[in-house]
Amino acid sequence: FMCYDEFLSLLNACTLITDEFPERDAITAFSQSMMTQVDEFDSDRHMKMQKVEFFEAIARVAEGVSPAPIGANLEEWPLARRKAQLLAEKMDNLVPILLSVTKKEFRERFKKPDRDKSTGLYYTLADLQPKKATFYSTI
Repeated sequence: FMCYDEFLSLLNACTLITDEFPERDAITAFSQSMMTQVDEFDSDRHMKMQKVEFFEAIARVAEGVSPAPIGANLEEWPLARRKAQLLAEKMDNLVPILLSVTKKEFRERFKKPDRDKSTGLYYTLADLQPKKATFYSTI
């Protein structure tokens, strides 16, 4: 789980909270990414972000921040050009920023997945299909 304060701490550590993407927008990204909860009085689940909600929040941050490619000349990437990128490009540009605040051991083990040449996606539909179970008889 990740709570609101931890989410903001992550964004602040990555220096993603700026005039162009203020804390107000980060709060909105967090809130809009959270699934609706039936019982907000007797449970604090509505304040704890699960993995899928975190991914959505990061996508919302990428859309709002619209980072330039890593190593790019920022003068060649004004806000209008950065905003015109596809969300997938914004996400690709955001991942190294997020990785910069992780532990060294994690960064060394992290491997960016390869894109599927036919679709341009990181995973093919075949990768998402459930694997066939193998049953063994004990008789």
